[in-house]
Amino acid sequence: MAQNTLQVFKEIQITHKGTKPDLKISLVNEEENKIEVEVSINIKRHQFDDDCAVSFQPYNNRGFALEPLPMGTVGELNKEETNTFKYSLDINKEDARFRVLVSKEGKFKKSKVNRLVGKAEIKNFFEAESEKTDKKHESLLFTKEDEIGTIFKLDMAPQRVPWLILKKGCNIKYNLDHNVNPIMKTLIYTSVVRDIIKTYLTDETFSECPFREKWFQLISKKTGEPINEFEEKSFIENNGDITQIDSDTLIWIDGVVETMVSNLPDKNGLTLIQKFKKAAFQSLQTVEESEEY
Repeated sequence: MAQNTLQVFKEIQITHKGTKPDLKISLVNEEENKIEVEVSINIKRHQFDDDCAVSFQPYNNRGFALEPLPMGTVGELNKEETNTFKYSLDINKEDARFRVLVSKEGKFKKSKVNRLVGKAEIKNFFEAESEKTDKKHESLLFTKEDEIGTIFKLDMAPQRVPWLILKKGCNIKYNLDHNVNPIMKTLIYTSVVRDIIKTYLTDETFSECPFREKWFQLISKKTGEPINEFEEKSFIENNGDITQIDSDTLIWIDGVVETMVSNLPDKNGLTLIQKFKKAAFQSLQTVEESEEY
């Protein structure tokens, strides 16, 4: 009895990390829901057949993939030491994922097929890049997008940095990162910073948290007040369940928030509250003009 044998070929892994990666992807430009990337590739060392086709495929974190973009054949790419391509992609930076595929045409049961012989899968590429930056410039409040019911929420746990979670699909993170909407930024960060300070002052589970100490050091630097004068601000506990902060401490917290958020200057010397007022005035003018018609 005749038997059909299907030969399974192992895919060669194309690297994008390490000292001499086969592939390098860099962010060139970012706009709302759109990025421009530069892709450099050299896969000579893998000795793929010259007629193998190489393509670059972007997709998002929900699995939606764009059409593979041809980069040429292995033979064409191997003529150069490094090949660089630029792509403009309609995809959000935080959602972006990439594949590089090397395929060879063949036959299976008299049908033409493209057999995958090499592959690179790049997930969370830009998040990984931001983590490298964070090591150089430590942030005390990380931001990320997620599927949540409200437009934002604060997520805190002992022994880790606080997270500002922003609703995915609303471009809130883009607006905050690029200072597009100072009204939104002022309202969100005022609420979040106030809650962080209250939590570190009143919740005993954070007493040994290293980020509590780092936040207090930052507050001391911004306000000029020694840590030992404010880290034991008084508060009253009612029935062991409800923590009520006294009025003097609430006033102090509002002053800290004003210093750290409202009066935060940009490179041009404009504070966030000044930009808030300007944006609010422009919005009011727009409403008044529309009501005239």
